[in-house]
Amino acid sequence: MIHDSQKLYLLKILIWFSSFVIVLFHYALWFSLDFHEKNIFIDYLVKRKEYGANFVYLYWAITGYIFISFYYLKKKIILKNYFVNIFAKYYPLHIFTLIIVFIIQYLNLNLYGETQFGYANDLYHFVLHLFFASDWGLHINQSFNAPIWFMSILIPIFIFFFLTFKFLVKFKIFFSIFIMIFFYYFFPLVFGYQKSIFNILACFFYFYMGISIFFICEFKKKNKKKFQILSIFGILISIFALNYNKSFLSEYVNLIPSTVLLFSSLIILCQNYYIKFNKIPKKINTFIDTSYSIYLWHFPLQLFFIIMFNFLKIDLSVFKNFTYFLIFLTVLFSISVISSKKFEKPCKKLIE
Repeated sequence: MIHDSQKLYLLKILIWFSSFVIVLFHYALWFSLDFHEKNIFIDYLVKRKEYGANFVYLYWAITGYIFISFYYLKKKIILKNYFVNIFAKYYPLHIFTLIIVFIIQYLNLNLYGETQFGYANDLYHFVLHLFFASDWGLHINQSFNAPIWFMSILIPIFIFFFLTFKFLVKFKIFFSIFIMIFFYYFFPLVFGYQKSIFNILACFFYFYMGISIFFICEFKKKNKKKFQILSIFGILISIFALNYNKSFLSEYVNLIPSTVLLFSSLIILCQNYYIKFNKIPKKINTFIDTSYSIYLWHFPLQLFFIIMFNFLKIDLSVFKNFTYFLIFLTVLFSISVISSKKFEKPCKKLIE
């Protein structure tokens, strides 16, 4: 995200993959596809929602790891640079896709008398989106470019990270684990378990889990190979546990999130390897940089296909077909690459 080092290159690939998995999950969700037996490319994610929906947690965890790895060596954060970097990275595309979704939903409202999925398209929710506050518990309904909720919750975490950075530098893993425990186990006792509260505590938990993994990796530099082996075993155990209906871990799911072992193992494994940029084709680097783009563009693109197909009276079930699935991905990837190169990067340079 912010730091672009050889050590973090595989994590950049992993964060792209986490975005892509969520796109696949939403592909079935918003096209209202129910095809569990015939189409294996999405069937697994639909059946095993533990994977599809929760890969946003992996995104948060990697973000936490990348943030601390970038700022920890500096031992300080400059206020202006910190928030300008975040604004330049995330805000321009958020506003652009917000306007695109507003236009498409406005057309839906005029053509069919309602917005797609019943999402709010009013001034109040538009203002919430302007301030990246669409999922702070202030909203009445899902609205506009709904997937941006994950980024909405990250904004308070970025502020909290800045305010408590000195404690992280001083107390390291002890402070990050304290934050994980506090938000996952004690925060709900005060604020309850409504969806917005759960999303906030989950974001804090996984973001600081990523930070804790960073400190663990700092401890284990002399035991690199052992941790690689343990990571592989952790991945295999996680996949087995999450797929076995009578999982021996099921009684502990409420105590420890069931994706923790899998996501921790993936991050530890990926950060162990270094890749030289000069050996990676430029086009591949460009494509890997589209993790944020594909995440924000996939919902507007689905809305566009829905309104177009409804207008032409074409059944959306055609998206069950693998060819249409590939067409959708091709269009999405093309838009994302163009957006990254021609819009996001120029905006970032202009703002910074």
